[in-house]
Amino acid sequence: MWTTQFCQNFTVWSFTFLNVLVQLIVFIASLIYTSTTDQGINDHWFLGNSLETLDKWGARMPYKIKEDMELHRLVLSLYLNQGFSQIVVNLLAQLFSGFMLEAQLGSLRMLFFFFWVGIAGNFFATIADDEYATGAEPAIFGMFTALAGMYVYYWGEMGKSGR
Repeated sequence: MWTTQFCQNFTVWSFTFLNVLVQLIVFIASLIYTSTTDQGINDHWFLGNSLETLDKWGARMPYKIKEDMELHRLVLSLYLNQGFSQIVVNLLAQLFSGFMLEAQLGSLRMLFFFFWVGIAGNFFATIADDEYATGAEPAIFGMFTALAGMYVYYWGEMGKSGR
């Protein structure tokens, strides 16, 4: 059912699957690192990382990006997650939207699109807000927007494939 209904273009070597796998590995590694530190698991999130771990691993912290020019945080924050609920929602959203979009763009264009939209979204959020953040939400919102634009643009052609 997974490959026939939700992710019809699923392959193990697609960018979407590999990207989700890397995010899952980074979450597990950061959780292990958090549990070995003095701060321990964050009580505010179910299986949550501490703020110190997120800071060390590259969370989007606008004051560090603006003042210290730590631009790597614009990319690394796409792979960090604060807790279990955030990573579950992010991974499912990426799988459902990513496979549909990757079928249209191809793996290489999808790679560039994901990072371009993610970095641009993080850059805009850094300018607009002073709160720290983690997660691939900027890239996910970009993928949803691209899918919506694709459906609007090709609306007249959608039902004609079976005739």
